[in-house]
Amino acid sequence: MKQSFFIIVLCSVFSSLLSQTPKSILQKFKQADSIVVISHISIWERINLPPDSIKGDRCGLFCNGTLNKSILLQRKQLTFEQRKNLLKVISQPITAPPVEGGCFDPHHALLLYKKGDLSYIHICFSCGSSVASKDLSATFFYYDPLKKFFKSVGLNTELGQHR
Repeated sequence: MKQSFFIIVLCSVFSSLLSQTPKSILQKFKQADSIVVISHISIWERINLPPDSIKGDRCGLFCNGTLNKSILLQRKQLTFEQRKNLLKVISQPITAPPVEGGCFDPHHALLLYKKGDLSYIHICFSCGSSVASKDLSATFFYYDPLKKFFKSVGLNTELGQHR
């Protein structure tokens, strides 16, 4: 009996942890001055190219603390209506742990600007993994609806469509 009770409590705690993106993170999305979605070339391909074939630097998404614009392919600042739709996507209840693969070759990002500060979530739709700035690091969401959202605002989400 005690074991059953413990298992039920443990499952409900785990379920509540997975049920939604933390409210503090949703607040960051709501309070952002602007939200921008981007697609970019593969950072790993760029890093591994011969030095004489690259114009500019070998940085990743950020270079010296600023967004590396030399890798951008598409950039879209979201309208008020698009921001509302994004909030619906990222606040969907999560009923199971996110399944992540291992390739992690991100080509997309969500950029949140607030009073000159930048927060980000860097996303690999191929394997369903992401990395984020420290203030957004507890973000969990379903990648398929987010991928559909990126498509809905006009960004290519399939590898090779950009080139």
